[in-house]
Amino acid sequence: MNSSRLLSFLSIVFMCSPCFGQLGNKGIICDSEKVAQVVESLAGNPLESIDIYGFQFNESIVTGEFLGVYQDNVEIIAFEVYGDYQTTPDKITWWGADWILDRKTLRLTNKYDRSRVFNCIVLEDIETYTEAFNQRRSIEQLKHNEKLIKNKI
Repeated sequence: MNSSRLLSFLSIVFMCSPCFGQLGNKGIICDSEKVAQVVESLAGNPLESIDIYGFQFNESIVTGEFLGVYQDNVEIIAFEVYGDYQTTPDKITWWGADWILDRKTLRLTNKYDRSRVFNCIVLEDIETYTEAFNQRRSIEQLKHNEKLIKNKI
Protein backbone atom coordinates (compact mmCIF):
# COMPACT_ATOMS: atom_id res chain seq x y z
CA MET A 1 0.00 0.00 0.00
CA ASN A 2 1.51 3.32 -0.97
CA SER A 3 1.77 6.12 1.58
CA SER A 4 -1.10 8.14 0.12
CA ARG A 5 -3.51 5.18 0.34
CA LEU A 6 -2.29 4.34 3.83
CA LEU A 7 -2.84 7.92 4.95
CA SER A 8 -6.35 7.96 3.45
CA PHE A 9 -7.18 4.62 5.08
CA LEU A 10 -5.92 5.75 8.49
CA SER A 11 -7.79 9.05 8.35
CA ILE A 12 -11.05 7.22 7.56
CA VAL A 13 -10.46 4.75 10.39
CA PHE A 14 -9.73 7.51 12.89
CA MET A 15 -12.77 9.55 11.82
CA CYS A 16 -15.13 6.56 12.08
CA SER A 17 -13.69 4.75 15.07
CA PRO A 18 -15.54 6.90 17.64
CA CYS A 19 -18.81 5.84 15.97
CA PHE A 20 -18.55 2.21 17.07
CA GLY A 21 -19.97 1.53 20.51
CA GLN A 22 -20.57 5.18 21.39
CA LEU A 23 -23.58 6.03 23.54
CA GLY A 24 -24.16 9.73 23.01
CA ASN A 25 -27.78 10.47 22.05
CA LYS A 26 -28.79 6.81 21.80
CA GLY A 27 -31.51 4.94 23.60
CA ILE A 28 -32.26 1.37 24.61
CA ILE A 29 -35.59 -0.35 25.17
CA CYS A 30 -35.47 -3.43 27.36
CA ASP A 31 -38.04 -6.17 27.99
CA SER A 32 -38.11 -8.66 30.84
CA GLU A 33 -39.36 -12.20 30.44
CA LYS A 34 -40.98 -12.02 33.89
CA VAL A 35 -44.61 -11.30 34.60
CA ALA A 36 -45.66 -7.77 35.44
CA GLN A 37 -45.62 -6.84 39.10
CA VAL A 38 -47.45 -4.32 41.23
CA VAL A 39 -45.26 -1.57 42.63
CA GLU A 40 -46.01 1.59 44.54
CA SER A 41 -45.71 4.82 42.61
CA LEU A 42 -44.09 7.86 44.13
CA ALA A 43 -47.56 9.23 44.82
CA GLY A 44 -48.32 6.11 46.89
CA ASN A 45 -50.78 4.64 44.38
CA PRO A 46 -50.57 1.01 43.23
CA LEU A 47 -49.07 0.76 39.78
CA GLU A 48 -48.63 -2.34 37.65
CA SER A 49 -45.15 -2.35 36.14
CA ILE A 50 -45.10 -3.98 32.71
CA ASP A 51 -41.34 -4.62 32.88
CA ILE A 52 -40.51 -2.63 29.76
CA TYR A 53 -37.82 -0.09 30.49
CA GLY A 54 -36.21 2.60 28.39
CA PHE A 55 -33.00 4.53 28.93
CA GLN A 56 -31.60 7.53 27.05
CA PHE A 57 -27.90 8.30 26.97
CA ASN A 58 -27.34 12.04 26.48
CA GLU A 59 -23.68 12.98 26.53
CA SER A 60 -22.63 11.90 30.06
CA ILE A 61 -26.12 11.59 31.61
CA VAL A 62 -28.57 8.69 31.46
CA THR A 63 -32.31 9.07 32.10
CA GLY A 64 -34.87 6.31 32.29
CA GLU A 65 -38.52 5.46 32.20
CA PHE A 66 -40.78 2.44 32.27
CA LEU A 67 -44.29 1.43 31.28
CA GLY A 68 -46.89 1.07 34.00
CA VAL A 69 -50.65 0.63 34.21
CA TYR A 70 -52.57 3.07 36.38
CA GLN A 71 -56.38 3.34 36.30
CA ASP A 72 -56.42 1.09 33.18
CA ASN A 73 -54.15 3.44 31.26
CA VAL A 74 -50.68 2.40 30.17
CA GLU A 75 -48.42 5.31 30.97
CA ILE A 76 -44.79 6.19 30.55
CA ILE A 77 -43.39 6.81 34.02
CA ALA A 78 -40.07 8.61 34.29
CA PHE A 79 -37.57 7.60 36.95
CA GLU A 80 -36.96 10.39 39.42
CA VAL A 81 -33.21 9.79 39.26
CA TYR A 82 -30.69 10.44 36.56
CA GLY A 83 -26.95 10.49 36.56
CA ASP A 84 -23.67 9.52 35.04
CA TYR A 85 -22.88 6.28 33.31
CA GLN A 86 -19.57 4.45 33.16
CA THR A 87 -18.29 2.28 30.34
CA THR A 88 -15.77 -0.50 29.99
CA PRO A 89 -15.17 -2.57 26.85
CA ASP A 90 -17.60 -5.19 28.21
CA LYS A 91 -20.32 -3.31 30.09
CA ILE A 92 -22.09 -0.05 30.77
CA THR A 93 -23.25 0.75 34.29
CA TRP A 94 -25.25 3.66 35.58
CA TRP A 95 -26.81 5.11 38.72
CA GLY A 96 -24.14 3.81 41.04
CA ALA A 97 -23.99 0.49 39.16
CA ASP A 98 -27.69 -0.18 39.88
CA TRP A 99 -28.07 -1.12 36.21
CA ILE A 100 -25.55 -3.23 34.29
CA LEU A 101 -25.73 -3.66 30.50
CA ASP A 102 -23.61 -6.26 28.73
CA ARG A 103 -22.42 -4.48 25.59
CA LYS A 104 -22.19 -7.63 23.46
CA THR A 105 -25.41 -9.43 24.40
CA LEU A 106 -27.47 -6.33 25.27
CA ARG A 107 -28.73 -8.10 28.40
CA LEU A 108 -29.55 -5.73 31.23
CA THR A 109 -29.64 -6.60 34.93
CA ASN A 110 -30.41 -4.66 38.07
CA LYS A 111 -28.20 -5.26 41.10
CA TYR A 112 -31.22 -5.38 43.42
CA ASP A 113 -32.96 -8.18 41.53
CA ARG A 114 -30.58 -10.26 39.41
CA SER A 115 -33.38 -12.74 38.62
CA ARG A 116 -34.91 -10.16 36.28
CA VAL A 117 -32.97 -10.12 33.05
CA PHE A 118 -33.92 -7.72 30.30
CA ASN A 119 -33.20 -8.11 26.59
CA CYS A 120 -32.53 -4.74 24.99
CA ILE A 121 -32.50 -3.18 21.57
CA VAL A 122 -30.46 -0.09 20.66
CA LEU A 123 -32.03 2.90 18.95
CA GLU A 124 -29.63 5.13 17.09
CA ASP A 125 -30.97 8.49 18.20
CA ILE A 126 -33.31 9.98 20.80
CA GLU A 127 -36.06 10.78 18.28
CA THR A 128 -36.20 7.15 17.09
CA TYR A 129 -36.09 5.98 20.72
CA THR A 130 -39.00 8.26 21.68
CA GLU A 131 -41.12 7.09 18.74
CA ALA A 132 -40.38 3.42 19.50
CA PHE A 133 -41.13 3.77 23.22
CA ASN A 134 -44.42 5.54 22.48
CA GLN A 135 -45.28 2.77 20.04
CA ARG A 136 -44.56 0.15 22.72
CA ARG A 137 -46.87 2.05 25.08
CA SER A 138 -49.63 1.92 22.46
CA ILE A 139 -49.13 -1.81 21.92
CA GLU A 140 -49.27 -2.48 25.66
CA GLN A 141 -52.42 -0.35 25.92
CA LEU A 142 -54.09 -2.51 23.26
CA LYS A 143 -53.06 -5.66 25.16
CA HIS A 144 -54.47 -4.21 28.37
CA ASN A 145 -57.73 -3.24 26.63
CA GLU A 146 -58.10 -6.84 25.43
CA LYS A 147 -57.99 -7.99 29.06
CA LEU A 148 -60.82 -5.57 29.91
CA ILE A 149 -63.21 -6.74 27.19
CA LYS A 150 -64.54 -9.69 29.23
CA ASN A 151 -65.25 -7.53 32.27
CA LYS A 152 -68.85 -6.70 33.10
CA ILE A 153 -67.99 -3.35 34.59
